[in-house]
Amino acid sequence: MQLAKRVNSLAQIVSVDEGRCVNCHACISACPVKYCNDGSGDYVKVNANMCIGCGACLSRCTHQARYYIDDFNRFYEDLSQGKDIVAIVAPSIAANFPDNYLRINGWLKSIGVDAIFDVGFGAELTVKSYIDYIDKHKDETVLAQPCPAIVTFIELYMPDLIPHLIKVDSPMLHAMKMIRQFYPDFAQHSIAVLSPCMAKKREFIETGYGDYNISFRSIQSFFEHNGIPLSDFPEIEFDSPPAESAVLFSSPGGLMRTANHHVPGIESTTRKIEGSTTIYEYLETLPEAIKAGIAPKLVDCLNCEFGCNVGPLTITKGKSVDEIEAYIEKRKAEKKQKYLLSCNNDESAAIRAVEDVVEKFWQPGLYNRAYRDLSINNHVVIPQQERLDEIYELMHKYTQRDLRNCNSCGYGSCENMAIAIHNGLNKPENCHFYLAEEAVRAHNEISDNEKRLRNILSTSAVGFCLADTDCRIILVNNSLCRLLNMTEEKLIGSSILAKQFLKCSNKKPYSTELKVNRSDGLQLSCLLTINPYVEDDELLGYFAMATDVSYLRQPSAPAMTRETA
Repeated sequence: MQLAKRVNSLAQIVSVDEGRCVNCHACISACPVKYCNDGSGDYVKVNANMCIGCGACLSRCTHQARYYIDDFNRFYEDLSQGKDIVAIVAPSIAANFPDNYLRINGWLKSIGVDAIFDVGFGAELTVKSYIDYIDKHKDETVLAQPCPAIVTFIELYMPDLIPHLIKVDSPMLHAMKMIRQFYPDFAQHSIAVLSPCMAKKREFIETGYGDYNISFRSIQSFFEHNGIPLSDFPEIEFDSPPAESAVLFSSPGGLMRTANHHVPGIESTTRKIEGSTTIYEYLETLPEAIKAGIAPKLVDCLNCEFGCNVGPLTITKGKSVDEIEAYIEKRKAEKKQKYLLSCNNDESAAIRAVEDVVEKFWQPGLYNRAYRDLSINNHVVIPQQERLDEIYELMHKYTQRDLRNCNSCGYGSCENMAIAIHNGLNKPENCHFYLAEEAVRAHNEISDNEKRLRNILSTSAVGFCLADTDCRIILVNNSLCRLLNMTEEKLIGSSILAKQFLKCSNKKPYSTELKVNRSDGLQLSCLLTINPYVEDDELLGYFAMATDVSYLRQPSAPAMTRETA
């Protein structure tokens, strides 16, 4: 079944190395929107127009078949050609380049970036925007939107929640709009974003702000590949005003903690929820909660369970959450201390000082955000039960007991796998139950055929034997034992026909008339036909058939080549 072509095209941010993909479906298992994957072929493809860019598949794929797409190479090439570029840096930089993140600024300046702004200050502006919006929409449930994967999920799969997405920009967009509005020297510069998140590229394209999404992974890879120590560069402060508590935005609950700093008690009406295994199921239940009047006023949500500090494009793998968070908390404490020192350690005055700085760069309406309904991209058709039953039969599932829901296919249930098959996104051969049933059927068929063959050989009047490549007999039938007047035990393992077998070593059949001197004194004339046993052009042994033709030894009978055993 072909999916319709009418879609709103989304940038491809995840791709597949088909040579590495072994079609294990681990990526489908990890994916919260499973039908963006096409497992109907020899490898699992990604439909960019249905992918939310959460990055769950990157960490789950142990074959390195899934990889991210960012703009590092284009950014570096454009800088080398003299293009005017400024950079903004995500707060999670402090966890990814601990105690060295300001040296990243030194490196950026050394390669030609004209100015560097802290998204942490963009987050301070965001808190102001959130507080302003929530104050004006007291009766609404509002979804925070710093996470573009969640925004894309809602736009693609739950457009009814779009009115609840806060109509306020993310911290990164706040930082970029601030540059355009308040820094005229850089108003026409391209903006590079040092980012932990590949989905951000979608946000930049949708809003028209942001030109390069550059991952922490790519930066680290650049340093390692070129043998450049970060210690070679000086620590350089950001060109933006200093942030304070909002540097916590990259941590779980960072928005709530920062907002509570300015509006004590706001956490009592806030729901904090993170993680791709949790947030999307929660969002599916949210419309009913809103309808029932039991939903929170603010949902502080992130795709990544431990926040942006361990986003899909970070280099924090292998570090404990406590270690990661310690660097963020350390930076927050340093920022807070600077404001306190400037205010004679008066905490209330320090908070007002932050608010005063934010006011200088905040304007009503400047940081508003609109969203798109992308549900047209979701072309998955849910079949009727009758069609599901037909697909179950293709999967060898005939009763409720056969619906194992074992998740080996990656979909979590047999029904979801059947839906994928109906939409041409998978095939019965990728079902573990189907393969097991096929193996049983194949085994039974082989067993039945083997029984038939053994019955034919045991009842045949023609003598038969099978030998290995060393010409040792490994199987005989009763007729050959009677013909040679020898027991099966004596024939098995013997090389009595080695001379004849070797004439087939060229993999061609051979026939001859053979005189047999039996142990009881009788002499028989036998027609012996020998064939090589070959598989995939490899000689695996020989098999022979012997027929008593003594009664044909009459004068009128045709002449034959004669040998003696």
